Amino acid sequence: GSDGAWQQAEASATAALAPCPLDARDFGWFAAAVDTRIVPPRKHATELTDWLSGESTDTPGVLSGFANRLVASEDTGSAVACVLVRPELPARRVLTLGTRLARSALDIAQVMSPERMQERREDATAILAFFGTLGCDETTFFDRLYAVPYDRAQHRGMLDTLIHRVREALGESADIRRDDHRMMLVPKRTFLVADPRCAEPLSDRILRAVAEAQLGNAKDLSEQLKVPLRTVQACLRELSDDGAFEIHTEGRKNHYKIVDTTFSEPTQH
Repeated sequence: GSDGAWQQAEASATAALAPCPLDARDFGWFAAAVDTRIVPPRKHATELTDWLSGESTDTPGVLSGFANRLVASEDTGSAVACVLVRPELPARRVLTLGTRLARSALDIAQVMSPERMQERREDATAILAFFGTLGCDETTFFDRLYAVPYDRAQHRGMLDTLIHRVREALGESADIRRDDHRMMLVPKRTFLVADPRCAEPLSDRILRAVAEAQLGNAKDLSEQLKVPLRTVQACLRELSDDGAFEIHTEGRKNHYKIVDTTFSEPTQH
């Protein structure tokens, strides 16, 4: 979270990696993803710029290793990324790893906590933030949020309720204007909100957790990943059917051990 320490480390790493173009490029992408003041590289960086600007929710492969190693915090939950929302400036996505730096460098006091926002409200806020001052129509918003066609007669009540709850959660940080079937987020102060749409697939999260622990069971994984037990159990069954796990039964519990070497520790040979 120290701005001075980060700037010194960033300058040193950039200089050290200069003779290695590929490594320098990867570090440049990482730096742009954690420091919102850095202008992202233009050359061969469409994947990165699309992610930063909200055009895509697919976290670039170069960043996924950093993103998926993060530890949940009270401010951002287990989100891989957050959206920096600023009055009169475009929204920008940032790796959760960079949120403390953003708060320090930009003097951001407000972070919309997961407990206050809840995932669907975070999704809605992030979507509207990236549309900026142009806003978007109800149909586009609903499709981005729920991935189903919008039927105004059927869905208008649900949409009204959601927007009301988002406004409540945003409090004094922002408002949502609605006019003629369009809506727009109007920030009143700079704040960060988690973007759950960038989450790593549950199957990968489970594989990674079991690989790190050597052995895992559904209950422990559910608590660790903060995912409903039934959802974890269903995913474990699918992964086991695909041959990713060996199942060891102890009493009434199934314990899962990794077979898929992609998520295993490398050998010394």
